[in-house]
Amino acid sequence: LEHFIEYFRILQDIQDINSELSRSFTSKDDQKVVNLFLSLSGSPDSLDSVIGRLQDVDASHLKLFARRVAFHWYEVIKEKLSNDFDAILKNIRWPSLGQVIENFNPSKEALNKLSVLAEYLFQVQLPGYDRFMYVKLAPSILCPPLATPIELLTKPFRIRFDYHFMKNRPTNRPDKPEYFFTQVLNWCKDNHHFVSEIFQTSAT
Repeated sequence: LEHFIEYFRILQDIQDINSELSRSFTSKDDQKVVNLFLSLSGSPDSLDSVIGRLQDVDASHLKLFARRVAFHWYEVIKEKLSNDFDAILKNIRWPSLGQVIENFNPSKEALNKLSVLAEYLFQVQLPGYDRFMYVKLAPSILCPPLATPIELLTKPFRIRFDYHFMKNRPTNRPDKPEYFFTQVLNWCKDNHHFVSEIFQTSAT
């Protein structure tokens, strides 16, 4: 009897969180949306969420239902926050690529919003799915995927690297690896202070 009571209690919790997420997402309350998502899916090491509570429950269909709901909201929330994050990056003309550093002077409001969005994106994860998302660099080398804020921050660099060093360009010289090493180091030098100052706290 206790098993059935707990089963239906968790089912009701899933349905309530799903409904509340819909309302909060419509009202554009990002903080509440993220908190509700965490109460459903939790952080990777959390047992306080609905999915965490299901770990020791023998209910395969309920677990599948909970994960499907969590995965749906993961995709929706990640897309919305990523779009907001990317829009601010474009607005502040990120990244600094050889421009005079004084010209790269984002407003405090934009930086605060970026930091908050980064924190939300670092929090919005799917426990148990990490092992399916590993990136295969070589037959024997697997790496975890980049966190969403890192992926968005490095996107402009990846585009430029591909243009200069992966296509038929004078800079694409396999016999001159110092070309791309120097460029990558210059990008790091020009931008690492900004990244560490704005995002280090969000990533921890």
